[in-house]
Amino acid sequence: MPSLRSQSVLRPGQIVFAATDIESFAAERDGYDAFGLLVGRQDSTPGLRYVFIVGTVARNEYRSVAVADIRAVAMTVHNGDVAWDVGPGDPHALALYLQQADGAAAVRFPAGHDRFRLVDCVPAVCVEELRSGARWVLPTAVSNSTGARTTAHAPVPVAGTR
Repeated sequence: MPSLRSQSVLRPGQIVFAATDIESFAAERDGYDAFGLLVGRQDSTPGLRYVFIVGTVARNEYRSVAVADIRAVAMTVHNGDVAWDVGPGDPHALALYLQQADGAAAVRFPAGHDRFRLVDCVPAVCVEELRSGARWVLPTAVSNSTGARTTAHAPVPVAGTR
């Protein structure tokens, strides 16, 4: 992703976002935090799609306790309108990812050793984590006759296969 890196710094940075206290009963005490990492961009019919891998981290008694879910997500901006496409959760891919987790390290997403990449898996886009071989699918978004965005139902590739 050289095009997404600053040319003025020696160490490449990552583009990330976070949303905290989702479904929290007490601020910062319990609930969920969602963290996203920009994996790449893809040309599509409505315009550029920015593809993220998004992890949901469960929190209990002020501590992160588990990565609860991971999904591929895309953002598209067309004529000033932002559309988000969310891929399905994949328990098998999540299990593969968690097998490679460092049990001694604090629970966080993305972890310091994670290496995600964008993978074409026509007619969808996949995000693969290189160490575990886990793969999440983002079916191709299409517009219906009313212009509303929907998600095409593509066969889901098996995690760890190409």
